[in-house]
Amino acid sequence: MSLSLEKLNKELHDRSAFDCGTPELNVYLRQTARQDMQRNLSSVFVLADGARILGYFTLSQSSFCLDDVLVPPFKKSRYKTIPCTLLGRLAVDKGHHGKGYAKTLLSYAMEKTVEAHAIAATTALVVDAKDDQAKRFYEKYSFVPFTTDPLRLLLPMERIIPIVTAWNQRPLD
Repeated sequence: MSLSLEKLNKELHDRSAFDCGTPELNVYLRQTARQDMQRNLSSVFVLADGARILGYFTLSQSSFCLDDVLVPPFKKSRYKTIPCTLLGRLAVDKGHHGKGYAKTLLSYAMEKTVEAHAIAATTALVVDAKDDQAKRFYEKYSFVPFTTDPLRLLLPMERIIPIVTAWNQRPLD
């Protein structure tokens, strides 16, 4: 198996076979993802083995209200609206659940967020967890909930950068 992270490509990736077990995430990948990319609404990245999509995530630029968080780096800001990167969706095909691909996709999303941070200011990676199970997944990686919505979580850049740096410095197998 030769896995790669790539931007979704109509000619390269078979979206029809993807099934993560959540209908709205399947429909998004099959019917809406490319249109969102064409309209510059989100970037869609797939973890693929050739044409087969094992998982995907989306990123876009967003913002959040400072009053909605208690995370220390933001409490001292003079701005009420803070720029962030939104991890809009993250899904793994049912046939590959339990193999660590969700963590791999999250790691890649963090890496892409660091790349974006180098070009345009972003203060955090924000995610809207679809349920409590997803929330627990993100909390394992130090995401903290917003005060106004417990399923909306963020991870500040000051935490992401060391994670990505360590990940990129690990020895190759």
